[in-house]
Amino acid sequence: MKRYDSLDTIVVLEYDIRLGGIGDYLKFFIYLLQLCIQYNYQLHYQINHSAIEKLIRLKDERMYISSDKLVNARNLCHQDELSSLQKGIHLVRPYQLYHGFHNDFIHMKIEDVFYFSDEIKRNVILDSPVLNYTSIHLRLGDKHLDTDSHFIICKEDSRVFDKHTLINYIEANKSHTLVFFCDNPVYKQKMKQTYPPLILTKGQVAHSSLTNTTYDQIVDAVTEFYIMTESTQIVAVSESGYSAMAAKFKGIPLVRLYN
Repeated sequence: MKRYDSLDTIVVLEYDIRLGGIGDYLKFFIYLLQLCIQYNYQLHYQINHSAIEKLIRLKDERMYISSDKLVNARNLCHQDELSSLQKGIHLVRPYQLYHGFHNDFIHMKIEDVFYFSDEIKRNVILDSPVLNYTSIHLRLGDKHLDTDSHFIICKEDSRVFDKHTLINYIEANKSHTLVFFCDNPVYKQKMKQTYPPLILTKGQVAHSSLTNTTYDQIVDAVTEFYIMTESTQIVAVSESGYSAMAAKFKGIPLVRLYN
């Protein structure tokens, strides 16, 4: 960042809520940042006034760019042919990074780039404070979300997981403090009934990329993510960028219970 202002080539990430949730928001910005550091490009995030953008903030305000400033910058490049050749402004959307991407490509600690707003840190969705806990995260998939299916884009998204492996893990770690997260509230309550010591969050958590998700629901979803980042370790029962990025936020261990 010491040479950030002197970098000529500009890359701008265009992101909106319909292009992915919290995990995608973080992982594709960090992945693009790693590439920009490698090639000496100046990376920006285009402001779109989304809830996530307000709740998980970039530490360096220089990396934000408004639509107006982006238009002005592009016009300046077009006015000067040499400037256009030397500098260039490249717009990137998350889907352009999908091909061949893997969560393990993220090598930076996300906390070096982003921080949680005070609104998230003040939001109490645990009945009582917990310390030295393990987070268990089960993503069932968009097919199993508790919301109006009209708003779900990936209606057949269902994540594979082994229930016996999950149960065996809980049985083997009864002596530990376990906080259980799941994108389906009914399944979460069933697990609590089976294993009462499991700690659950309260609040209305919903997928942040759906257009019918309310601001309060997104606040709770980001708060869950924040709670996971404070774990001693995260156990991912199924594949999900949400739990993977929560582990990479501070570089805590991620245990995968899936192949």
